[in-house]
Amino acid sequence: MTPKKTVERNREILAAFEAGQSIGSLGRQYGLGDQHIRALLTNERNKRIVSPEPFYRAIRRSKAALLRGHGSKDRQENTTEIRAP
Repeated sequence: MTPKKTVERNREILAAFEAGQSIGSLGRQYGLGDQHIRALLTNERNKRIVSPEPFYRAIRRSKAALLRGHGSKDRQENTTEIRAP
């Protein structure tokens, strides 16, 4: 199992990347290569989709709730905008 410190670091890296920080700057900040950062980002994204861990389950639940509450109407509007005349 991955040490807790590393798990937290990986989550921080994904959050920083999603906030707009570049892969290069994350690599310099955490002392990791670009390929390693890309691998961490891919792994964290995959965990959000399939991991049974409570942290990731909570993210999926909150995302699903947002989609149920607001997304269904938005998706209908977006669909009508995309359709060809």
